[in-house]
Amino acid sequence: MEVEIKRFHLAAQAFMQTMELSMQETIKESGMTRTQLLVLHLIKKHAPCKLAVIAEKMEAKPSAITVMMDRLENGGYVRRRHDTVDRRAIFVEITEEGEKVMQWMRQQKEKMIGVHLSKLTAEELHTITLILEKLTVGED
Repeated sequence: MEVEIKRFHLAAQAFMQTMELSMQETIKESGMTRTQLLVLHLIKKHAPCKLAVIAEKMEAKPSAITVMMDRLENGGYVRRRHDTVDRRAIFVEITEEGEKVMQWMRQQKEKMIGVHLSKLTAEELHTITLILEKLTVGED
């Protein structure tokens, strides 16, 4: 079992590195940084959410998140609004432009994955998909 775990680890790591290298150029094309894209993903997932939640999820200082939100808002990717109950609290949500970038990134990632998966037979693709789904049940 130990040998298989090592083989799995090395294969998974090599695949992730291949994907990572492929994504670097796509990220550059998006005009955004990896961190900005991650923040957009978090906002989309938790929207509308408070800036404090983003800071907590990113393990960053609120001031750093505020600077990033300034850039994202200036780019038209997010919008901020004050809470109607607590004016000190600021909510952030993704804009249509932010949605477009997220959709484009998802499409590019799926194209890259498709290139790699095209090496598999239909049966292998079905099997690996079932295995990955089994390994990630309950993961978020």
